[in-house]
Amino acid sequence: MKKHTDSKLASFFGASRAARTVALSGVSLILVFALLVAANLLFGLLPMNLTKPDVTGKDTFEISDDTRKLLADLDQDVTVYLVCTGGKNAVDGELLLFLSRYAEASGHVTLEVIDPAKDPDFIAAHGGSQPSELSIVVESDARYKIIDNLGLFYYYLYDATYGTMSAMTFTPYEYATMLDQLSKEDTTGEMLAWFTSNTVPYFNGESCVTNAIHYVTLDRVATACVLSGGASTALDASLAAYLADASFDVSEITALDQLPDSCDVLVIHSVQADLSEDTAKILSSYLANGGKLLLTTSFDKTSLPNLASVLKPYGLGLPESTETVCEGHTNYLLNASSPLLFAAHMNANHRFSAELDGTFVVYGAHSITLTETEGVTLTPWLTTSAVGYLVDPTTGKQTDASKTTYTVGAIAEKGDTQIVWISSSASFLSQINTNYAANANFDLFLQALNHLSGVASNSIALSARSMESPALAASPVQLIVLGVILVLILPIATAAVGIGVWYVRKKR
Repeated sequence: MKKHTDSKLASFFGASRAARTVALSGVSLILVFALLVAANLLFGLLPMNLTKPDVTGKDTFEISDDTRKLLADLDQDVTVYLVCTGGKNAVDGELLLFLSRYAEASGHVTLEVIDPAKDPDFIAAHGGSQPSELSIVVESDARYKIIDNLGLFYYYLYDATYGTMSAMTFTPYEYATMLDQLSKEDTTGEMLAWFTSNTVPYFNGESCVTNAIHYVTLDRVATACVLSGGASTALDASLAAYLADASFDVSEITALDQLPDSCDVLVIHSVQADLSEDTAKILSSYLANGGKLLLTTSFDKTSLPNLASVLKPYGLGLPESTETVCEGHTNYLLNASSPLLFAAHMNANHRFSAELDGTFVVYGAHSITLTETEGVTLTPWLTTSAVGYLVDPTTGKQTDASKTTYTVGAIAEKGDTQIVWISSSASFLSQINTNYAANANFDLFLQALNHLSGVASNSIALSARSMESPALAASPVQLIVLGVILVLILPIATAAVGIGVWYVRKKR
């Protein structure tokens, strides 16, 4: 009989049993390592929603069913760029995970990470100035939209002690500035502690990105031009952002002769001084040729003869004196001590009111006079109740003997020409809109633009998600079960396995 060491297997691995064992172990390790590498490569090909699921229980960086429906209906290619110095290896994991869900939900969405240091041409082609780090650019063949990273997050301050009056939002920059200011000025630390304990961070990324995709894929985007500088002022920053989120292109012009032909609606907001004669002539010509105007004024600026001459042919008039409209019915007052702040009555029969949900809040309005004019359809759109009255803003005393209905918002239509006039520009400040109107004032402004332009540019309403980490909680039953498992079952099972292994080895 031949010896075992003479076999080909023995000669290949060596004569000793130990050498064969070492060789087989080495081969096994190589095979296991190769399998692990292959498994890792295959794991990397899986979608990020499987490899990195949201285990917080809050779905902060998930996308909603409304977004998935929009993505399912997409018929255009859209690229979502994340701007990050250093490229994909340096990007924030949660933000990249969030954006990847858009690409995974639609074959028409592609996600790319752009390193501005390596791709300066990209920045030059998208506005020419680099957005803040980790900003997002959403682009289609038609247009693009930049979402600054600072717009993805905000802080919400709410103190239940004082109710909604103290509700405020802060950008990350404003929040950091407030913390720095309080840390320097608050010697006791009480105000700083109150501020931080009542402020909750929110992620608003889904609303920003989903509405950006909606915007870049619209067949047509409505445009509005705001006359600013001198006679009137720019829109409140929050209102401008609201309109942008609603897929409405808003730009500023400093003179009416700059008004482009592509402008759907002219906005003259918060008139501060009378129009020049030349500007009044241009405005009259614009309206006579079917122009669309959204006008807001205030009670303390009503001596405007040139503007009045433009509005007169449409049956609209300014009051002769500076007086403020007040509401006499307590059911419509939002603050018992301030009759200047009230909920307006809206003419629900007019088509401009059809899509409005909520109550428009008036603050610091003057009356609008309506005069029946041939060929003009006049509608008192926003009014007081039947017991409205006027007060002298300097003395606070009522100036009219009797109470009646006052118009604070009017619509004039003549052929293609349309004018929407609201005599309460302060109503479109973010403080009034947020603290009293529950966003209804901004919505009215948007819907007025929609109807004037003839293009429905509505945003997709998506709620921001709290980023506050909830405390882990367990019920008494859960605690008992966990205790039994950890204190009894696991130790007993470990001991049993150990005894079993010891017994098997002993029997050999």
